[in-house]
Amino acid sequence: MKINLYAIIASLEKTLKNKGVPFKEGFPLVPSQMLVDEIPEDILPHPNHLKAKNPSKTLICNFSQDDLLYLSLKELDKRIAIWKNFMGICGFDFSARIGDEEVSQDLYLYINKLLDSYVALNGIKILPNFRIAGSISSLNVLRIYPSKSSFAVGTWLWRK
Repeated sequence: MKINLYAIIASLEKTLKNKGVPFKEGFPLVPSQMLVDEIPEDILPHPNHLKAKNPSKTLICNFSQDDLLYLSLKELDKRIAIWKNFMGICGFDFSARIGDEEVSQDLYLYINKLLDSYVALNGIKILPNFRIAGSISSLNVLRIYPSKSSFAVGTWLWRK
């Protein structure tokens, strides 16, 4: 099943704006009270969420290959129902990559923040993702959070 990313973006934008979510520098905001403000005992990717020993002290991360993140889009409300049992989630991480066209990088940064805000609107705390893109202008995405906010940083381990 193919996903229409632009339709999802339009739907998320409409929902957030109808619910009065403010936007700053073009990005939707996550209310400061919905930001994770304590250190988790564990961070697990969504496919491993059943392995959590203490869900209330565990963050679920969405750092994975984009094709797996597209599955999250298709099942977003089901995932939200699961995530309500956890401390929160690390912000979404659709890949804005150096070398991609700037418009593509901006699109992925934007959908990451739309998803974070939507999830927060549904009562789940967010540990923002530090994901930026290849251009210096993408640093603006980090300005939407209060100063001294904590961030999640994903890495990719590649072995030959």
